[in-house]
Amino acid sequence: MRVPGPVAAAIELAMDDFRPRDVKPHRGATPDEVCMYQRESFNVTTIPGPKGILFVRFTLSPGAR
Repeated sequence: MRVPGPVAAAIELAMDDFRPRDVKPHRGATPDEVCMYQRESFNVTTIPGPKGILFVRFTLSPGAR
């Protein structure tokens, strides 16, 4: 799959805001909580908005563990 540069940039900016790279699960986190801290646990969808805006949506991937 090829992702155009502006779309990739929008996804990266949104993911950095949604799930910053340096944030780790707290001590004693459950397996479900640990899953929620992993970026690969999420699917991403983008849709174009007005004036070149891209809306980015993250959803939990089916089967994420």
